[in-house]
Amino acid sequence: LSIAYNFERLLQQNLIFLSLIIVFGIQLVFKYFRKIKYIIISIIFIIYFIYLSGVLVPILGGSNSLFLQNNGIEYDSYYTHNIEIQAIVWLDKYSDSKNSLYADRFAELKIDAYSKKNYRIVPYIIPEVINRSGYIYTSYTNIREEIASIDERQYFMRGVAFTNYPFDFINNNKSLIYNNGGAKIYR
Repeated sequence: LSIAYNFERLLQQNLIFLSLIIVFGIQLVFKYFRKIKYIIISIIFIIYFIYLSGVLVPILGGSNSLFLQNNGIEYDSYYTHNIEIQAIVWLDKYSDSKNSLYADRFAELKIDAYSKKNYRIVPYIIPEVINRSGYIYTSYTNIREEIASIDERQYFMRGVAFTNYPFDFINNNKSLIYNNGGAKIYR
């Protein structure tokens, strides 16, 4: 159940049922606080909004929320830059889709979204499994942060993990065939 149905999704769907219990509980409590019930309701909603909107997390020193900031690893991983789309269009035009295409998890999502070809994508960048004839697509995040994402749900029943991108291996064993400053393609 927890592999494809994470806790956040379960909580979101159960909030419908929990809301009924909360409404009845609040009605019982407000029988005793008739004069200040609107103030209490307002305070509860404000605290709830601040907590769920993610505004409080950066203030307390947590990581940036994807929908409140336009920086950080999450933003770079999910946001598709125009230069990445240009690289995917170039890949469609000049590559052979019969060969393997190596890309990390987030780059794979971008290729699936913007490519017109059906590539055989290998969703991890591990030097031991990269073959000579395959292509390697490096995204903006891979280049900027020098990291690769691995979808551990396929192997270890966890979420996405990040590892160092093996640029030394790739530069020594592959040829750079495309570079637009934000995405690279090797063969």
